[in-house]
Amino acid sequence: MLDIVKSRATSHEFILVDTPGQLECFLWSASGQIILHSFAAVFPTIVTYVTDLAVCKSPISFASNMMYGVTILYKSKLPMIIALNKVIIVHKKYGLHGVRFCALCFLILGGFGTWLGKDSFILDN
Repeated sequence: MLDIVKSRATSHEFILVDTPGQLECFLWSASGQIILHSFAAVFPTIVTYVTDLAVCKSPISFASNMMYGVTILYKSKLPMIIALNKVIIVHKKYGLHGVRFCALCFLILGGFGTWLGKDSFILDN
């Protein structure tokens, strides 16, 4: 797979690679780590965790997904984006309130983050 991506890298600005199966199996397996870090050794790599905003409507589900995202960040040790999709089904205010609350908690508890504006927060490794 890596050879295919290398051969096409010159003709594409971005390459998206979807992980096989469940994220848990991929992220916590030895082969998943090998694949992830093989890409990171050759290309600038960003992990993207996509979760449904419809699932995150309740505060408990939202917090659970954010903690899962943080776990992925620390397990992969790579830059990461948490993306909330399906904003057409559920109003984006549910996601924005949750992101703001999580950012505030990270800033208060450890001071290890950077607030980028009303909708964005960077969690520093």
